[in-house]
Amino acid sequence: MVIKPRPSRGGFKVSNVAERRKAGVYLKQCREVVGLTQREIASKCGFEYYTFVSQLEGGHGRLPVDHWETYAKAVGQDPQDFATRLFECYEPVISKLVLGKKG
Repeated sequence: MVIKPRPSRGGFKVSNVAERRKAGVYLKQCREVVGLTQREIASKCGFEYYTFVSQLEGGHGRLPVDHWETYAKAVGQDPQDFATRLFECYEPVISKLVLGKKG
């Protein structure tokens, strides 16, 4: 079995960029549904800079795991459902194995 590396762009694997963007869309939707600004969600989550939220929503970074529960509560989401959704976005291959989802 030959394993080929994923193509990269700017130091990031191309698929990782798409995965982060998918998570970013989800984070933005959650925030907008409850009517919070990026500054407000940053404050609720303890982020020093609100621009970090913009970076997350644009797919330029990953929400640190230790903030998933706080973020979920700030946007009125069930923490377990929220974590599952981010896990599926950030780690689609592993989440399929762990969660037993097909497709």
